[in-house]
Parts: sequence; C-alpha cells; structure tokens
Amino acid sequence: MAGTACCSTSKTSPGVRTTCAARLDLSTDFEGLGSFNLKLSHNRYWLTAIETEWRNRLQTGAIPAIFTELYHPLNWTVGLANDWLVAGYPTGAVLFTAQAATRSRANKRTTSRAGIDLGEPWGRFGEFRLGLGTQRVAASPTLVAAGLSIPPTATQASETGLRLAVVVDQLDFASFPQHGYRLQR
Repeated sequence: MAGTACCSTSKTSPGVRTTCAARLDLSTDFEGLGSFNLKLSHNRYWLTAIETEWRNRLQTGAIPAIFTELYHPLNWTVGLANDWLVAGYPTGAVLFTAQAATRSRANKRTTSRAGIDLGEPWGRFGEFRLGLGTQRVAASPTLVAAGLSIPPTATQASETGLRLAVVVDQLDFASFPQHGYRLQR
C-alpha cells in the first residue's frame, strides 16, 4: 500500500520553482511483521538560465536513505539528440536484515555512493547516463544469539568504476501508475 500526500509548489524568486512531496509506503509479510517508509521529496527547478535542477529525497522508516543530485543541462545538442546533461550525486542508505526463521541474528548494512554522470535525455522516453562512481558497503551484526557457532564479524568493501544507466519510462503517472512500464538498468 502506498500513498502520496502534501504536494506543494512555491516560487522563491523570479523563474525559480520549488516542489515538495511526501509519500507513505506500508508493507506487511502477513506473518506479523510490518514496516513503513516515509519519503520526502524536494525539487528546486530553474536555478540557472539553462534550467539546472536540485533534486533531494529523504526516507525514514524500515530503510532510511538520503539522496541529492545536481542536474545541469549542458545546452549541447548533437544531430537529432536532446540536450546533454551532467549530474553529480551522493547517496546513502541503511538496511537492517534479520534471519526470519529463528530471529537469532540481525545485520545492519550501510551503503554510500557518490558519482558524476554525463548523459542524454531521450525526450519523453527516458534517459541514458555514463559516469564515474564510487560505492562503499559496510555490514555489521547488531543482534546475535549466544548459541551461534559462527562468530559475528563486521565487514566492509569499496569499489570505484564506470557506471552505465539506462532508463525507459512510459508510465502515465509516477506516483500511481495505471498504464505503461518503466525499465531501469
């Protein structure tokens, strides 16, 4: 079950527009466990004459997360292509997992990412991005039963590399789609 509420738009200066939205996602496994995620969104448009945007997402609940991105069109077109863009982003998320059958072990996984992309929107069809990114993942046990034979250890890993992202979005509404599809890789 999901719902969107509290959508607003305000103009802070000539040409600059700000939108805010909130969404509440509720879920259950029908075995007594339920969770929620409250998602807050803030977008600020037209920061420059060529329509630079600042996009922010904050999520609290079962999977706390944060995302911010500065999306800057380059005002550069090649042939029939749309305007190219550059975007920089840092993100972070925390995920708690538990061993469902015995509930003898729970883990906390923290993921943080940062990167910069060069991309091209495909009009109303989606977009393509290629960029350099880095990711760090840390996992640590948070609850361990006394009888486990494997000692709990914390681990972490980092990687840096090229990132390719393709999004095809044909949904009629982003929040409550009734028709269409979205493919992301």
